[in-house]
Amino acid sequence: MHLESVEERGTFEQISFALILVRALDKRWSGTLLVDPPSGGQTALQFERGLVCRAVVPDGFARLGDIVVEAGVVLDDELKQALSDDVLLGEALASASVIDEKMLQRALILQLLKRLERVFGFPVGTSWSYGADVSLFEAMPAGVRIDTLRVLWAGITAHGEMGSWLPASLKRIGASRFRLRRDVNIRRFGFNGDARKLADLVRDERLTVAQLVARDIAPEPVVRSIVYLLAITRHLDFSRAEKDGDVEAPVSSSRRGALDGMPSISEDTLDEPNVADGSERSDESKAPRRVARIRLRRVAVSRAAAAPDRPGTGVTKAPTPVGVSSADQGRAGSGGDVDPFLAQVESRLAELESESPLTLLNVDSKALQACEDDDLTDFLWDAYESAARRWHPDQCPTELAELRDGMAKIYDAMGDAISVLLDPETRDDAVRAFEVAASNAAADPVSSPGSQPAVAPSPADLHAQALSTLADDRPAEALSLCQAACKAAPDDPDYRASAVWISACLDRPDLKVLVVRLDELLGQHPEHVTARYYRGMLRRRLGDDVAAKSDFERVIDADADHAGAASQLAELGEPAHNRG
Repeated sequence: MHLESVEERGTFEQISFALILVRALDKRWSGTLLVDPPSGGQTALQFERGLVCRAVVPDGFARLGDIVVEAGVVLDDELKQALSDDVLLGEALASASVIDEKMLQRALILQLLKRLERVFGFPVGTSWSYGADVSLFEAMPAGVRIDTLRVLWAGITAHGEMGSWLPASLKRIGASRFRLRRDVNIRRFGFNGDARKLADLVRDERLTVAQLVARDIAPEPVVRSIVYLLAITRHLDFSRAEKDGDVEAPVSSSRRGALDGMPSISEDTLDEPNVADGSERSDESKAPRRVARIRLRRVAVSRAAAAPDRPGTGVTKAPTPVGVSSADQGRAGSGGDVDPFLAQVESRLAELESESPLTLLNVDSKALQACEDDDLTDFLWDAYESAARRWHPDQCPTELAELRDGMAKIYDAMGDAISVLLDPETRDDAVRAFEVAASNAAADPVSSPGSQPAVAPSPADLHAQALSTLADDRPAEALSLCQAACKAAPDDPDYRASAVWISACLDRPDLKVLVVRLDELLGQHPEHVTARYYRGMLRRRLGDDVAAKSDFERVIDADADHAGAASQLAELGEPAHNRG
């Protein structure tokens, strides 16, 4: 197949397949990517808003029938019967009730992942071209969506990275210290085992590549691959931390621009030869630097101009934020001052920790579940754009500059929310957690005449279910359950301590705020062992080992058999026996 109009082209030597996928996500490609390896056999990929939704291969690789049989969900005889029907295999299996719709979608996602993963193994001489033409896919059934970050990790795990991009990138990072940005959702990569432990460490501490390798959590090739992936997707923060706290000092624009040889796909350099040759730089010692200037999709918001002074007041009226009506602006105070906007931001921040991805983007769960797969991505992006434009920091009125950081926090939370809802697996978890919370909130003991009254779960049951759900690695759902227990029994210290700990297990916790909440709890219940242990754990994650050690010692004094505190003290070099 040939594209009617080619917008971009190149080879895997000039830009690797991994970087092409990030470029597609950044530019929100909607079109077709043709991949032609030197051995022949063209692979065609369809993109919708930056995500791959279909892959057509020349040799039938990763057939749907093979996938469902290998997974054990379809028997050979059932597959043969379905193949004999004059319809698509997926439709035949579903209509015969051999597999349900959800299983079919998962099989199609796995098929797409396998086909994309294979492209990572194509040689550097592979050529590619991209254009907006999608005629190749017009007669095909609806595609599926898969998170690009998961594809990147699967592909590089299976085949490594093309050419010299990875070693050249790590060479540019050098001895720079970095940590995971606080506003990202690391679960999207699908890390598990040693890779997940390593990612958690990068989230908690600012380290160098050499220090990560020295921790011996994962083999060096795994460490290098993860650091590279987090760098090219801009999940790493290379800025300098100030001494008096974990406040980041941004790298200057001139420093960010001095990255010759890095795989920057924000510039039109695809026709240039590969300059990632590992040559030395004269300013190599001037770390830290930012790496791979890839700007993942952000919502562009034009800054509204301030209205002129109102006659006779000398007070400038703040611009109305997108999505905030003039009626909202005038709810409190006269003349449409900015006070109502202040109240809206503060109210949203107060509830931010307990908001689900659905409420953050104002998405109705029933509408989401009823949405056809073909329209799902557009539905979610439209919701995100509407919500994110309203809360973009650039919408902050000049008179209320102190709210800018708070609005940035809300805006970043919305970025996490769209990431969760675009991924089928995390979307299911989010919807389930939302419905559990909604069900608990709507529980009403008043029943219709002649029926048995509905029995709402007790706070103890909700708490136990929350801990069980957390053990299953579903922290968002666990938090909803625990918050319901706290609402039913607001003075119970066990439920309050668990709510803090579960919050700390989310992808974007504000550990300092959570420690303050435990401070308040321990002020009311100074002998609460669990709360003190949790505070010690959070203090240690914040790097305050002295305070953490004090908490663990108090836990051991109260409970000499507390295994968790004993283990922490051993790591800190302090025996867990009673101190005389």
